[in-house]
Amino acid sequence: DCPAPWSHPDQISTGGNSAVVTVGSTTSTDAISGFSSRGPVTWQNIAPFNDYAYNPGTGLIIPDVVAPGSDILSLSNTSNTGYTVKSGTSMAAPAVAGLMALMLQKNPNLTPEQISQILEETAIPLSENKSNTFGSGRIDALAALTATPFNGIRYISHEINDSQGNNDGNLNPGEMVELTLTLENPSDEFIADVSLVLSSNSEYITITQGEAQLGDFASGEIREFTD
Repeated sequence: DCPAPWSHPDQISTGGNSAVVTVGSTTSTDAISGFSSRGPVTWQNIAPFNDYAYNPGTGLIIPDVVAPGSDILSLSNTSNTGYTVKSGTSMAAPAVAGLMALMLQKNPNLTPEQISQILEETAIPLSENKSNTFGSGRIDALAALTATPFNGIRYISHEINDSQGNNDGNLNPGEMVELTLTLENPSDEFIADVSLVLSSNSEYITITQGEAQLGDFASGEIREFTD
């Protein structure tokens, strides 16, 4: 019954968000499973939230997405080697959780709101709008992963060159230092025209040259830059 991290435009009744994505179940033909929970729900009488008014109002649309949950081949809890066929939203939810894990593997910095939005916007729609039966539709793993942005260039390490100071490898008062950064393109895509902006929130540090054009990074490339 929880509201999604991302508010779908079709959600008319207003209210807060959570970090929960609700999941319904479909059959192998994308029909709704008979046991799948349907909305709407309301929190209008639940303190301290008192939102998603149902009367008057339309309540909270659930589920957010659906996934295959009828007649799913799974491991049996009565055998170390056997399989069984089970049905339930408990079979559909792991499919969504697994897709979330793949998205986070591609970009570990995704927020719950971003994950929720990508899942809903890439789902295969099974109703004209987000509905209280199908949500935004049946998840599409390939489409969701394709829509997940790469994390971009990744910082690996840095080294301070203070040979003009006391040469102890630290930034000491009154020293002018050079900074060597090691950066990586962890993705499987070519990243062009990379720009670097270096900043500090310390009142005791002055950056004399904080911007640089680093050029292109091939997939998996690791490079060092000194400034």
